[in-house]
Amino acid sequence: MSPDFVNALAGLATTYMATGRYEEAVQKLERAVRKEPKLPQLHFELEGLITGSAINARPAYEFSRAAELAPDSPLAEEAQRELKKLQP
Repeated sequence: MSPDFVNALAGLATTYMATGRYEEAVQKLERAVRKEPKLPQLHFELEGLITGSAINARPAYEFSRAAELAPDSPLAEEAQRELKKLQP
């Protein structure tokens, strides 16, 4: 009914991830981020998917963005830990 409903897009991305359809999952999460760019959880999930799959062609922008949007949150702390893992 609402193709841009962020919760539905995130849920669909989760389903795609579970079935190994990573590129489609990334597309849904990117669409959700475009719709709600200030939701740090979406950025975090998107970067986690990108870095955790074969689609690792981008820098860790989404982890940084998640931390920036919610600087004093547990999510920001987790995003910072993930960023440190990615650094050589």
